[in-house]
Amino acid sequence: MLESPDFGVYVDHILCAISFSTGYIVNNGECYPSFLENLRYPNGMPMSNLPTRESGRIIKKYLSVWQGLTLCFILAMIPGHTSSALRQLENRPLAPDFSLHHRNGTPYRLSELRGKVILVNFWATWCPPCRAELPTLQRAWERLKGKDFVVLAITVDENEQAIDKFFLTLSHAVTFPVLTDAHMDAAQFWPLRGLPATFLVDKTGHVSHVVHGALDWSSPELIRLLERLLQESK
Repeated sequence: MLESPDFGVYVDHILCAISFSTGYIVNNGECYPSFLENLRYPNGMPMSNLPTRESGRIIKKYLSVWQGLTLCFILAMIPGHTSSALRQLENRPLAPDFSLHHRNGTPYRLSELRGKVILVNFWATWCPPCRAELPTLQRAWERLKGKDFVVLAITVDENEQAIDKFFLTLSHAVTFPVLTDAHMDAAQFWPLRGLPATFLVDKTGHVSHVVHGALDWSSPELIRLLERLLQESK
């Protein structure tokens, strides 16, 4: 259905309107706010020709964050508009900083982890692909945790009891940090098109790879990729 360039651009405009009204940047993995002026649609139209945050505030009166995220997720599931292919970003943008808390209360600030390779994963307990992906993140974490490698799994669930209940159902414990972002304090600055979404942050604090969808992070191919990032200089 998205074979037509005109319709594809139309859908992207819908996504952009939603993104600005909810604080999300959802067009593609490189669409960070400060990089919009350098990005273009396939037809050559600059992505800077988008609704401003001021007009987005008007839309926000009628569109809640959760409604926007749900619609983004639905549109992202349209065939041809998204895939679970890991993409390398040629011009690595600086990862948006955030400060969130672990479920046990421990604070984590992304910028304080410079010098490490960080896998930032946005997920939710109500997302089946997210639940299926978690064990692979655990296996990757166990394989590389002694090598300046960090996994930060950020849940956007609002119900903390649902999060606790979910972890009680797991057959294997998750030992990497699980951070909570119920109010989208961090997620609003990252280019989410749905869940799960994963970003690899290199040792200098820049995003090197992005994927929208679930992957097997314990696969030999992805372990080799993570090891290559670990070998890069700070």
